[in-house]
Amino acid sequence: MNKQHIKMIERALDTEQSQFALNQGWRQLHEQYNIGWLRAKHIDLTADDKRQLAELVRAKTELDLSQIKLDDLKPLHREQALALVSDEKMAGQSVKQQRLALKSLPGYRLKLNQQDYHLPDFGYLDMGLADIASCQHQSVLIVENYRCFDQLQKHQFKAVVGQYDPLVIFRGDKVFSEKTVRQLLQQLDLPVLVMADLDPKGLLIAQSFPNLIGLVAPELAMLEVLFKQQDVINSDLYTKQHAGSQKQLATTSYSLIQQIWLLIQNAQAGIAQEHWLEMPLELSVLAING
Repeated sequence: MNKQHIKMIERALDTEQSQFALNQGWRQLHEQYNIGWLRAKHIDLTADDKRQLAELVRAKTELDLSQIKLDDLKPLHREQALALVSDEKMAGQSVKQQRLALKSLPGYRLKLNQQDYHLPDFGYLDMGLADIASCQHQSVLIVENYRCFDQLQKHQFKAVVGQYDPLVIFRGDKVFSEKTVRQLLQQLDLPVLVMADLDPKGLLIAQSFPNLIGLVAPELAMLEVLFKQQDVINSDLYTKQHAGSQKQLATTSYSLIQQIWLLIQNAQAGIAQEHWLEMPLELSVLAING
């Protein structure tokens, strides 16, 4: 019995209605437990059928639908849900909800909650948003792609990047939510640097963050060279992203975004930031407005 089945039963218990559209869920419940009467397009449930369904839910999950609703489990963590149901996966909050992947620049210490942390190479701190009371870094560096975040020490950073003293954060994916990253940015209210793919989507991502002051990337003169190298540029990044990005990038107020967007248009290609892992390139801070 899954959450969808329980939700269907809950809705049936909350109404005096006796007929319900015969969807796949009701058909599965009937075939497995032989409760209710199947018609051509609906299932009939008597008061006794509903009582049996409520008892079935309680026997399977320990959830008493007369006292607790599924929505009551949404804000709970797994260990909290165990006080109400037998299956911790009935909890509403995912294990990684409101968690962040954090680190410092290579050779620097992570400074949070008035404490300094030395992280191992290829490591990061997995921390809940609610547990971050203060940050002693002077800026935030958001890295778009996980591989570049995970392998941060393989990048060659110019000294100027360290002078910004950034807290480094992975932008997010299906595990770590970008929404949580944005909540932390609002909480910290620090200047923001972004290390992103140099393609239309990457530029849109960068300019979407508040307090943006620059991009971490090779110097513009080097980018002009790179956008002419066929073994570096990727035309698919332009072809697939151009239509959905053109209007916003054409009207951007950031001079740096304008310059890189022109390079992308001229080459009709983008550059994935993973190239910085293998190429002997120094990454600097490119000011967002000159």
